[in-house]
Amino acid sequence: MDILQIKKNIDDAIYALEGQSGYANKVAGYIHIIESNRNDTDQMFIILDNVINDIKSFRSGEMYDTLNYLLPEMTKSFISDASLKQFVDFKQAQNPVIEIYNKLHRVLTSYRTRLLSDISKLNDLDIIISRLVKKDYEQYYKNNKILMSIELKNKYSISNLYYFNKELRKWNIALRMFYEIQNKNTPEDFEIIAVNQGSIDIILNLDLDIINSLIDLFKAGIEAYAAYLLYKSKVFEIVKSYGNNQKLIDSEKVREEELLNNIELIVKEEIDKKVSRKDSQIESIEKKLDYLTEFVVDNVVKGNNVSAIAPPDNNSKLLEKDREKNKSLKMNAEHYKYLDENSQKLLSEKYTDIDKKSK
Repeated sequence: MDILQIKKNIDDAIYALEGQSGYANKVAGYIHIIESNRNDTDQMFIILDNVINDIKSFRSGEMYDTLNYLLPEMTKSFISDASLKQFVDFKQAQNPVIEIYNKLHRVLTSYRTRLLSDISKLNDLDIIISRLVKKDYEQYYKNNKILMSIELKNKYSISNLYYFNKELRKWNIALRMFYEIQNKNTPEDFEIIAVNQGSIDIILNLDLDIINSLIDLFKAGIEAYAAYLLYKSKVFEIVKSYGNNQKLIDSEKVREEELLNNIELIVKEEIDKKVSRKDSQIESIEKKLDYLTEFVVDNVVKGNNVSAIAPPDNNSKLLEKDREKNKSLKMNAEHYKYLDENSQKLLSEKYTDIDKKSK
């Protein structure tokens, strides 16, 4: 794993665990609730179920892979097998009511200690990794530039050299257009700094303004796509309640189409905000804006993403915005699993190759 990806994974983990809305505060809240309701066993078992679900959620996501890769003593982690077993065993045990509070408080306090220990280890690692990143990559954080990761997750984009090459070509076209509409000097070439495996992460060194704008566009597209996916996760039950009322059933089909079209509208509105000079100096400006709109939507629907890799000492609003976007992206990945085969086929057909539109 490339050191930049390690740095990003550490930053994301620390943010998820230690940030203002991080998990450490959530666990502290659990403890406060049971301390304030010592005789409410129903509330205690709600907290117990919440913690079990929290651990299972972490273990099925990126957090487990990150901690398993970075921490030498994973068996002592707050999401270890032992941690999960401790809470499951407690739930299944026939504890006398009078003992439930003391035992749960003890188990939760021990759990929080393990959590804080993991956070401390991650912060120690972050200091070391930050020094290495600064030493090896300092040259890429000059002249108002930073590094950006393009995350290609769609299996068709990364499993075949032909399609991977087409994906890179589209990115090359789109980035050049984006520099142009923002009135910036386009580099002769976009140098690839690193390529990470798994999904494929391509690291580029771009103007900070360009990265900031790209994150705005992807954030807008991902959030609009989230509305469609959320609707699709609920619509089956809604339509079932309509019985044989074809008029209502047809109205939902119209709504679905409008939600899809809205993704392009939202992204187009965001792109229009980014144009620094919409005049005759930019050749075929409307055609290029349309291309960029479809390019962003195409990537959003494929599950692809862009992320800033900020300097080690940078805690900018850019990172906060980037993390908000990534939260929505993870939710989209979960909701996408519930799409039926026909809906997935519709998305595949609607968002097809846009190379020909660049000519």
